[in-house]
Amino acid sequence: TGLEFFQRARRIQPHASRVLITGMIDPPTLIKSINEGEIYRFVAKPWLREEMIATVRNATHRYELVTQNERLLEETIELNKQNLEANRSLAAKVSELEESRHQLAAKNQELAHRYELSLELCCRIQATYDPELAGRTRAIAGIVEQMLASPRFTVDERLALRASSWLCDLGLIGVSREILAGYARNPDELSDDELAEIQSHPTYSQTLATHVDGRDLVSQIIRSHHERYDGDGYPDGLTGNAILWPARCLAAAVLMVESELPFDEALTLVERESGRALDPQAASLVRNYVTARADSHFRRLGSATHPDRPRRETAIYRSDGLSQSRPPMVRAKSNIATTPATFTRLEPAITPRLAT
Repeated sequence: TGLEFFQRARRIQPHASRVLITGMIDPPTLIKSINEGEIYRFVAKPWLREEMIATVRNATHRYELVTQNERLLEETIELNKQNLEANRSLAAKVSELEESRHQLAAKNQELAHRYELSLELCCRIQATYDPELAGRTRAIAGIVEQMLASPRFTVDERLALRASSWLCDLGLIGVSREILAGYARNPDELSDDELAEIQSHPTYSQTLATHVDGRDLVSQIIRSHHERYDGDGYPDGLTGNAILWPARCLAAAVLMVESELPFDEALTLVERESGRALDPQAASLVRNYVTARADSHFRRLGSATHPDRPRRETAIYRSDGLSQSRPPMVRAKSNIATTPATFTRLEPAITPRLAT
């Protein structure tokens, strides 16, 4: 029967548009055809041509829509599967990256810790060679730490200046203890060669510091930390802004500590040397950021610790309170190399002293 035909056609082509054309209008048969055969349209004979054409056109359009929807549904299901797999893979990658990030952070923290240990080791080496030398290093680093609160430094300058404050006097372990002791008593009693050896310590420090921190900025700061703003410093006789800004700031901290003066008097010395030994901006930085807490860094380094040693106003920089004899940095300046440091050339000069 026609109903059975529709039922079999639906099983074979479920998406086909089925049209019932009949001259007999039997309601029960029509209902079964709709419910069981799932016909698309019912056309009674005789039909109109235009009606039949419209019915076929609509049936064809319906079939295209149904098949397209079916295809889109299948594609959507497939894309959902792929997205699910991609999300799982992405989650795994994110987990791996997060684990790598944690491992990298741990390694960076370990490297930073080892770097701090390296700085501490250098200070302890100085303490073994001369305890007061290590004390001065800690004092310089403490003052620099306060100066670093200023926004005047870039990130690179901040890191390099901090490292340089710990390493700037490392080269003094290449100077004999006898010369260091004589210099501590009275610099004017040293010979030109002995004073030149003291004043070569920035280049010695520059050489040794490369084994701890290889950044060129650290190397240049250390080399220039005894340059004077007025050009009377060493080892290169640089003037004004030709001296790196962090080195000019480190020079102010060195002046405060090596003056062996109480805190208030050291600040007065910094003010007096502004525009001469020190860059005025660096002197201003000391005035604005270095507080009385810094006094504890170098109070114990004064002549009260060494009652048999006369207090000198500054160990490195000449100030008005010194005798009128020629400043050490001028007296021995001709004996100091003013060319950029060559590390392989300097190390043999340091090694024999370390052996003693």
